[in-house]
Amino acid sequence: MRIEAVIFDFGGVFIESPYPMLESTGVRMGLQPGQLSDIIFGSLFEDGDHPYHRLERGELSLLQARDEILERGRALYHLDVDIFEVFSQMSGAVRQPLVDRVRD
Repeated sequence: MRIEAVIFDFGGVFIESPYPMLESTGVRMGLQPGQLSDIIFGSLFEDGDHPYHRLERGELSLLQARDEILERGRALYHLDVDIFEVFSQMSGAVRQPLVDRVRD
């Protein structure tokens, strides 16, 4: 059998779990625990209509999801939550041995 594609989960696999970083970032923004995660990812227990869920299902582009998440943060907490800025903070937690293994 020829393998044509391999799909990996990113957060918690290739990088450390993003949730501790989200909690500390949320606190710095004046949010309560779980609120920043809710703005960005929506429910962790249900697949719903949240922009990130729709992004993961291929129903939105990354730019569309970013715009809708920005709108969500503004509507809920009067905050600009730009997923590009938040995700860039995750780059320091790369699990290099796993990246190397997959590359091999």
